Amino acid sequence: MQNKRTLFKIGCGAVAASAIAAGVIFEVIQADKISQFNGNGEMSGQDYEFMSYVSTYGKNFPTKSEYKMRASNWATADAAITKHNLDPLSTSRVGHNFLSTYSSAEKKMMTGYKKGPVSPTSTTDNTLAGSTPSANGIDWVAKGMVTPV
Repeated sequence: MQNKRTLFKIGCGAVAASAIAAGVIFEVIQADKISQFNGNGEMSGQDYEFMSYVSTYGKNFPTKSEYKMRASNWATADAAITKHNLDPLSTSRVGHNFLSTYSSAEKKMMTGYKKGPVSPTSTTDNTLAGSTPSANGIDWVAKGMVTPV
């Protein structure tokens, strides 16, 4: 019985701490009259969708400027997604993923072939010792080592 009470107290404490932290953040935002949303501090439908995206993908933006940049990147991606999904000739549907808040430069760094430096031509001989085929005319199918094609 003692363990249940302890777990209950810990659980209640965690919930209370979360609520206090959310309240402190809300108070700081309200007190300083800063808002990452529109000018009067109210959230639009797109703001709610972005916040849902942030919580779904576990995103964290430490500064207000980064939050605004990421929200702008997300809005650009959202517009492209909406345009694609509303196209009657489109045969596919697209949606948001973890890259939706990345800038085009960040996406470019993650994708595509990156050619390394060109090395000088090698002087080592890469041919096999001897010029005979490596199979030496052995029928590996007959020996049961491989299956027929």
